[in-house]
Formats: sequence, structure tokens, C-alpha cells
Amino acid sequence: MKLDSFGGETYNQTYKWLGNKPYIWETIEESYNLWGRSTGRYGASGAISPPEKLRPSSSYPRYNSATGDREMVFYHPEIQYDSYEDSIRLLKQLGDDTLVELALSFDHAYTLDETQKLLPAGVQPVWFWADAYTPSYKKYLKETRQTIAADSMIIYGFHGEQFAPYGGVDSFINSVEQLRKQGKNFTWEADQVHESLAGDNDILEPGDITVIGVVVTGTAKQLEALQNQAYIKGSTFGVVSNAIALPN
Repeated sequence: MKLDSFGGETYNQTYKWLGNKPYIWETIEESYNLWGRSTGRYGASGAISPPEKLRPSSSYPRYNSATGDREMVFYHPEIQYDSYEDSIRLLKQLGDDTLVELALSFDHAYTLDETQKLLPAGVQPVWFWADAYTPSYKKYLKETRQTIAADSMIIYGFHGEQFAPYGGVDSFINSVEQLRKQGKNFTWEADQVHESLAGDNDILEPGDITVIGVVVTGTAKQLEALQNQAYIKGSTFGVVSNAIALPN
């Protein structure tokens, strides 16, 4: 952090785990003025999509404006999309030891136990996408046929048990219920999640959670085991450890 009488600058170092190795992003620099408001950096913020003329098809990648990495996209199983991205087929174009992050969208909802049994050995699930959408919101998604970006405000889920104490289904349930009771900014969202998932007893329990997608990591060679799996409707790249070799 650098300060002066008119504001200052902050430097944020972020990372995520790819398999058992941390992937370090470049330092993100932001400045703020005398009133504490961030002035951002030159250029766009949020996800970047290619201009219309540069899009190869109706399914096109999104990029993180801060890191240049691919942004993962999910497809809800109850919606019929015009096209589905299939990043799994591109894994063979990467080096075997390249560390890869993939978002997998399922053909329908599965229990957590079923999800873990579906994935081949060597494919590590790091985040589970919960089907936490009310019937009215699913109706809206069907009408718009919107894909759901991994950085969206309307995507809900939880990290794997390996990230305890913040990962796992129990942590997810505790967070939802705490927000419902004590949250100030996200009470409505927590109520929607509870309404979508809770059973007839109106209590949100681990057995109520249904999973419609996961984020997995591993080497390109390990993730090739996902090819031709009938339960996968779509797959999109996230971070790739040597992004310069990522196929278009």
C-alpha cells in the first residue's frame, strides 16, 4: 500500500490452487482518492468478451480483465442452449503436465455422493455448483437461455472438503443459514437458496443439496479421462498454467 494526503494505491496478490500447486496471478494495482473511493485502473473491468467480428461462433470465451485467464461458464441442465462449449476435446492440444481448471456442466442434477462417484480417478473436484434456483428463476433462465458465468452474482455452491474449514457442504449450509438470520446485504439471496434446496421439513440438510456442475483441476492428461462422459453437457476452460499454449 502507498499513501499520500490525497489518497493512495493498493497492491493485491491473489492465487488459486490447480491440483496441489498454487497458481499466482500478477499483482493487481488499484488507487483510491481522498474519500476512499477506488478509481480503478485504465481499461475495462469485469469479464472481457471478444468483439462480434472476432467471435468464432455463438459460443465464445470470456477473459478476466485483470489476469487475462479464461472465465468459466456453466450451462443449466434444464435449459436447451443453441450450442455448448467443449473444452475437454482441446486437452490433447496441451502438454500432458499442463495444469488445467475446467468447469463441467451436468446433464441433470446429482446428489453430492453421486457426483463424487461420477468423476474419474485423478480428476479433483474443487467446487460444486448447487441447483439453488427457484422455479420462477428457472423460468426466467429458460426464456433468456442465459449461460451462467463463474463470477456471476447468481451462482451458488461450495468448495470441496479439502478446503476445510471453509469448504464442504456443512460449511455451505451454515453460511446460508447465518446469512438468513444475520445477513444485511444478502438475506434475500440466502432465502432463495434455502427455498430452492430445503426439504419438506423446511430444514436445509446435506441430503437436500443437488449438484448440477463442478469445477475440477488436474493435469491435461488426467482430465482427458473426462472425454465422452455422458453426464457432461458442456465444459469450459478456466485457468491454464501455461495459458500461452491454450487453444482458441
